[in-house]
Amino acid sequence: MPSSSEIHEMFQLQLRKMATEPDIESCLPTICDDLYARRFTGADVQAIVSSANLAAINRWVSADEATRRALGAPCVTKEDLRQASLSTRSSIPEEEWEFYHSIYKKFHDSSREAEFVVASATAEA
Repeated sequence: MPSSSEIHEMFQLQLRKMATEPDIESCLPTICDDLYARRFTGADVQAIVSSANLAAINRWVSADEATRRALGAPCVTKEDLRQASLSTRSSIPEEEWEFYHSIYKKFHDSSREAEFVVASATAEA
């Protein structure tokens, strides 16, 4: 399954599509480490970002007109991400995690092996 740094990259890719707090990046390392420990997948990360975005939209819609004008658009906050990550459960049940992890590891290792073969062949040429 994805490492903490891979989960971090997934968050960055998803979050760049929406308005966020300027320092949203500061909360990601802690959240990513927690999600890695809880065995979250890329689909789970996408669900968290969607939930955080919905929280921002709900907050914006329920705000008065002056606040909406000041905000300009719904903005995902660190707290939105924290709450969404805490309320989301891993999509892979504990008893199935080892099975899927072994498949992921084989795929991940084979793609690294292929990169090594290509790099070796290029170096020899």
